[in-house]
Amino acid sequence: MVLLVPENVRRKAAEYKDIFDKVDSHCKNILARKKKIVTASKRNNVPKIIWKFKTYEQLSIHRVLDFVELCHHAWMLEKPASSFILKRAILENAVLLYDTVIRLKPLLTKDAFYEIDSIAMEILFSNRTDRTSPYQARNILTILDHIEKIFPGIRQIYNYSSEYAHPNRNALLGLYGKIKNGEKCYIDHRNGFTKLNIMLFYKGLETNLSLFMLAIKELDLFLPDLFSLARYYDDLTQRIANLPKSGMFPNKLLKL
Repeated sequence: MVLLVPENVRRKAAEYKDIFDKVDSHCKNILARKKKIVTASKRNNVPKIIWKFKTYEQLSIHRVLDFVELCHHAWMLEKPASSFILKRAILENAVLLYDTVIRLKPLLTKDAFYEIDSIAMEILFSNRTDRTSPYQARNILTILDHIEKIFPGIRQIYNYSSEYAHPNRNALLGLYGKIKNGEKCYIDHRNGFTKLNIMLFYKGLETNLSLFMLAIKELDLFLPDLFSLARYYDDLTQRIANLPKSGMFPNKLLKL
């Protein structure tokens, strides 16, 4: 897995070494958290709801690292067009993960356990094509507007990335074309391999990875409290299961 900024990029834009080093550092930290198996079991003391969030976290980590690898590969080939599209996808992963943490924190009460579980199911199973599914994907622009209140400028970063995802000036002339004398255009993917494009891409990537890493840390800080809540509900469920079938009303069960 190629997760270091390519040498040809570092040589081309050596003055941005600090940005490249930060990108490499983020990737190493994210890679250190990568796992291939996430297991829920009583023997390992991992409640099912913790497993759901850890599974989502790992799925996101794998996806982001794959995208970073493909970004670096595109720059190694001096074909940066796809890297800008992937960079936007990385930002989407980051804001969704961070937004998830924001939604979870106010729910960390005993009465909100099932709402927390509903969020876990939503982020794992939501989609925009199956309208019969109870878990519909949320609009990424709505989420971005929410995160914008916490990190001003994040929506602008997304919008700028989108200029490279759509066939506009930045994505076409900015990455392929070089106009001479207003009447001749030289078209080649290597025209996009410029210091300006390198700076724009890697500065944005560093921001995206920084937010993604922050979201992971925030989720990991949240999970111990969720673990205690999950244990409470597991114990309550077990106690209810062990009760004699006496027709006891739910309000009495809550006092146990």
